[in-house]
Amino acid sequence: MASLLKHAGYVVSEATNGAEGLAAVAREQPELLLIEIVLPETDGLEVIQRVRKQHPKTTILAVSGSPRAHGYLSAARLLGAHRTLYKPLSSDRLQEALAPTGQESF
Repeated sequence: MASLLKHAGYVVSEATNGAEGLAAVAREQPELLLIEIVLPETDGLEVIQRVRKQHPKTTILAVSGSPRAHGYLSAARLLGAHRTLYKPLSSDRLQEALAPTGQESF
């Protein structure tokens, strides 16, 4: 996903766990957060909840490939994720989720 986003012109920062992700969001204040739900240390649901409170304008896209993905992604929506996607995630599906309505996709 990072390679696809970089190729499309996005500036991408990556984190290996939720705690690192929260630190990166605080430091960089991104416009878009692509978050996996199942993460070590601080899970994606907690990250979404905290980002939503601290950075309400950040667009959040939550993804999960967990056997419990349906429940996780439903919870992510309730906590403020703008869009949710199941993994495995194709480049076409990611492109569709990121493209605003009526604009060309990358």
